[in-house]
Amino acid sequence: MAGPSEQQEKALRDLLGLRTAPEWDREVQKIDRALVEGRRPELTVAEYDRLLAAVIRLRLRRALMHALDDGAVSSPAAAQILGYLGHGRENAYLEDLLDGRRFPNLASPDFAFMREIKDRLHQDVLLLRSVSS
Repeated sequence: MAGPSEQQEKALRDLLGLRTAPEWDREVQKIDRALVEGRRPELTVAEYDRLLAAVIRLRLRRALMHALDDGAVSSPAAAQILGYLGHGRENAYLEDLLDGRRFPNLASPDFAFMREIKDRLHQDVLLLRSVSS
């Protein structure tokens, strides 16, 4: 599998570095840190409802960066991600890459890494839901 070109890799790194304001929130960072360290975060139902999207988006960014670092992202996958999220799409979000209806290429062999990320994020959601109940 051929990795992304130097230009694709730089563009992906730039894209993945653009965190949204909610991703910088201290509470989001605290939950993420607990998950990274394998600890069960403390979370109320209200916090779960308010912070879940930002936590998942942050973890998705990091997982994609790790996939890029590990060479799991092929050139075709990089091109498709950049094409989907680029070109001034106002209604395209990073988390769309996890939705097979919005990003149909998710089923392609080039996106095996993305399906693995999606499975791990699903486990995060289940854990966060269980600690917030």
